[in-house]
Amino acid sequence: MPTQNTRLRWPSVAALLVVGATLGGCADYLNHSDYVTFAAPDAQNTNIAVQTIDPWPPASRRALTGGSGKRIETVTKRYTNPPAPQQQQSVVNVNINN
Repeated sequence: MPTQNTRLRWPSVAALLVVGATLGGCADYLNHSDYVTFAAPDAQNTNIAVQTIDPWPPASRRALTGGSGKRIETVTKRYTNPPAPQQQQSVVNVNINN
């Protein structure tokens, strides 16, 4: 005679198999697509970008940029030693006449 544990185990196993088979079908559906990956559906623009001879503007090759040494020194000193904050004076107008 089957015990109580055996009777409850078979419906649980059957339900687990049905759920597993159902979700397994979803995984197969996701494998059928026209893309190499789901993140790469833009093949035309990708091919255009790959075949561009030099995508960088000519100014990007310039290693030396113009600048003033004195100005940079002043900014660096101000950054490392910031001036003390000034106290702001507040003016409160009180109207006594109603």
